[in-house]
Amino acid sequence: MSTAAIVLAGGSGSRLQHPDNKVFVAAGGRPLIAWSIQTFAKSPSISRLVIVTRAGERQRLASILDDESLRMPVRITTGGDTRHASEHAGLEAIADQICDGSIDVVLIHDAARPFPSGELIDSVAATARDVGGAVPALPLGDGIYRIDGEGGIVSQPSNLYRVQT
Repeated sequence: MSTAAIVLAGGSGSRLQHPDNKVFVAAGGRPLIAWSIQTFAKSPSISRLVIVTRAGERQRLASILDDESLRMPVRITTGGDTRHASEHAGLEAIADQICDGSIDVVLIHDAARPFPSGELIDSVAATARDVGGAVPALPLGDGIYRIDGEGGIVSQPSNLYRVQT
């Protein structure tokens, strides 16, 4: 049994108002994608890595990978026009290993969010293996209220969570 991480790196910089793909924006002297790659490569839970990039950025990504010392197989594949299409492309890249059972858990992560903790990665992988699926979430906390029909606060729900993407 092994866990693969699919790192989605096919976005744009539009919300950042940046002309480049946001995964290539530098943070701490390194592109965000380099931090994401190392975060998953260091996890003992992860044994394979798939990086999904935009068409035309494979060489740029390969150059970054050359600078990283990775202990696992890495596959680069081209994504689609939407996040869903890119997730599908990542899964297609390892479909044979999923079908033959050599990969039993797949984590999908956004490369522009490069700092999940090792504990979070391990916990999500273990939970997915135990119950068939998992997604990390945090309580919404203060600021979310249920309002009655007259505009009065009825309750502050404590059972609502936001998914970490």
